[in-house]
Amino acid sequence: MFKATALASLGLLASTATAETVHGAVVFTRHGDRTTKHYGNQQLTSLGAHQNLQVGSDYRARYISASSSHRIQGISETAYDPAQIYATAPNQPILLSTATSFLQGLYPPLVDLNPTIATSTLGNGTNVTAPLNGYQYVPLSSVPTNSPSTIWLKGDDLCPAYTASAKGYFSSSEYLSTLSTTRAFYQSLHPILQSFYPTPESLSFEDAYDIFDLINVAQIHNSSSIVSDETLFQLRTLADKAEFDQNFNASQPARAIGGATLAGGVLNQLNKTVSSKGKLKFSLLAGSYDTFLAFFGLAGLTEVNQDFEALPAYASTMAFELFSDTAEFPTEEKLNVRFLFRNGTEGALKPWPLFGMGKEELSWKEFVAGMKGVAVTSAEKWCGVCGSEADFCGVYDNEVEVQEKKGMSNAVAGVIGAMVTLGVVAVLAAVGFFVMKKRGKSMSRVKSLDEKTSLDSGSKICDILNDLHIVITLIRQLLIKPSRDCVQWVTSIALFKLGFSRDFDKNPLTVYISVDYESEEGKWPAIVGEIQQLLNRYPHNLHLHLEHNTSGESYPEFHSVNRPMTAEQKAIKTNLGFDPDRKYNKLVGLGDDIRPECCISLGGSASADQLRVPGVGTLGCWIEIKTTGQPQWTKYALTNYHVVRPAFDGFQVRTNDKNETIPATPVKDSDLWEVDLKGVGPDFNSKKADIEHPGEYPQR
Repeated sequence: MFKATALASLGLLASTATAETVHGAVVFTRHGDRTTKHYGNQQLTSLGAHQNLQVGSDYRARYISASSSHRIQGISETAYDPAQIYATAPNQPILLSTATSFLQGLYPPLVDLNPTIATSTLGNGTNVTAPLNGYQYVPLSSVPTNSPSTIWLKGDDLCPAYTASAKGYFSSSEYLSTLSTTRAFYQSLHPILQSFYPTPESLSFEDAYDIFDLINVAQIHNSSSIVSDETLFQLRTLADKAEFDQNFNASQPARAIGGATLAGGVLNQLNKTVSSKGKLKFSLLAGSYDTFLAFFGLAGLTEVNQDFEALPAYASTMAFELFSDTAEFPTEEKLNVRFLFRNGTEGALKPWPLFGMGKEELSWKEFVAGMKGVAVTSAEKWCGVCGSEADFCGVYDNEVEVQEKKGMSNAVAGVIGAMVTLGVVAVLAAVGFFVMKKRGKSMSRVKSLDEKTSLDSGSKICDILNDLHIVITLIRQLLIKPSRDCVQWVTSIALFKLGFSRDFDKNPLTVYISVDYESEEGKWPAIVGEIQQLLNRYPHNLHLHLEHNTSGESYPEFHSVNRPMTAEQKAIKTNLGFDPDRKYNKLVGLGDDIRPECCISLGGSASADQLRVPGVGTLGCWIEIKTTGQPQWTKYALTNYHVVRPAFDGFQVRTNDKNETIPATPVKDSDLWEVDLKGVGPDFNSKKADIEHPGEYPQR
């Protein structure tokens, strides 16, 4: 039996010096009680939400309450101030709920704090209290998995090097020894786990955490005990060992990548507090137990106390506290940092020494040096350490594709615009093209990831992007000159291969600037000249394109499909699993799904088994066009041509020799026949094609 001590001992009431001023803090929290991970899609329970709320309340008592000796200097005590608070969590329901519950405790409803602030008086004398007793909606930044920012919270996700290193543990002599000596213990649990593990032999140390988790969750939520306290402690101890060894190995840095990126994220947030001289006061980060374990190992905490090798309890938190002995925000030389940890919801935060320095208070310089010694501080470094194929890693790839000439890889070329776009994405960046085909001409479109061509820019992508960040800053400085002050009209700045040639390599690399329609064209020539001179300083042959373009929030109505259906039509719809009485949206936004409002007949038959549902697409963007024949500005939707073809009369499908349903030649002289020949646009007078949103799918 392995000996281990639960981390409850780390939650002892702590006392720290009071002759100091706290200027800011970064807190990393684990979720509270949850459903089992065995099935995936685990959710925060009511108990878990209360735990995270309680922890948030405890941090409020430490950092926000006016009576606290550790109150952050200048922080708002009652109403949430968006300039002072930052909160983020991965785009995972359990962690978003965790952070939300914590924030509810950090800034509770205003009625509980100051009823006067929560209530406003109308002109007629009526008093109105904000909903939910003045509930404070503290914004939470949700980080999607395909964003570079996800590495700060979940650095081990999408990291092949971590996966390989963690799997390596299962071939180690230590693991194999434990696997052998605990086999009988795990197999003895089969009577209570047979619904999850079919045979006694399927239970082993290999699944130490899953087995512990199943029993621990049942022990918390069942009215009767599943196992004895001694057995649960043994399961917990074995799970501690398995999980720590999979998330830290001093000789394999990739195994602790989650802790390394957390260190980078914490350092980044504290740097913001320092650079703003205390304007950013509190940052909340939500994550998982594996990140705790990896950081514990990297920071040398396991050398101070072996309990740090154990799983942190639900709702555990660690904090990084920035303080000094002066009330005013000091110089960096007089700043200090303290690391604190609380295991679960009991007790108070307790300080611990980091990086083997033997002291609980580090100077800012010592702290930064220690963190940088273990941290991954950029997405580029993370991509290199992990060998990751995450989309955003393409921009940092030094092994570029070569096609006779040395240039950018296809993947790199495809993400240029996404990596450098500021503000509103320009209409030209919409995927797809306007449903209008002109002979002899083709509209410019943004390079997609699957187009087999390279960009011959004369410089690697990293050089261009590094220069471009400088260029964008300088451009904005030009635009904000007192003589023009037109930076407020800029809706986007992006980098495109922009032109009309079908050969993308012939289209120049262009800095695209779009401005709101309030910007006066008469003032552009001087600005354009200055910006082009700026671009000419760099060796990338950059061109400039400036135009009016903005993203409106008012979209044209889609006409509802309200034509009465015959009984036969309703029967067909019903047989296909559709709701014949469904309602359609009249408004559609960018990126929403759209599809033809029709069913496709296979072989001309109207029977249900011969009808097919057309494909679905998305609305790329809106554009406005006027022509000589149509002098009024008219708004049109852009999407891929294949999305709308089935909506025109004459569309047919057939089956090929593999019994696959594929498009067939349109009926001769039909609407689609004409559209395929001439295109459809402002001057094409065809029958209207009915498009629906949202796209209808069978209910069964």
